[in-house]
Amino acid sequence: MPNNVAGFRAKYKIPQRVLADLLNIKLPTYCNKENNVRAEFTRSEMVSITIFFKQYEPQITMDDLFFYPKVLHRSEERRVGKECRSRW
Repeated sequence: MPNNVAGFRAKYKIPQRVLADLLNIKLPTYCNKENNVRAEFTRSEMVSITIFFKQYEPQITMDDLFFYPKVLHRSEERRVGKECRSRW
């Protein structure tokens, strides 16, 4: 499942090392979890990361970081335009 942690981390210029230390895991393991390569964040790690980011954005939720897609859906107009072009 994609997550938005990297986006929020980049927005506030937080090095990966800081979050790896927060979770008490090695940096390569953290990188794999952030990129969903062979690993995912555990529930307790998600809670810790959410609490950490609340100091930057008090209204942030776990859903914002972990459960909503990174990219918003394309507009209906763009979708319809692509369908019309495919019929030509």
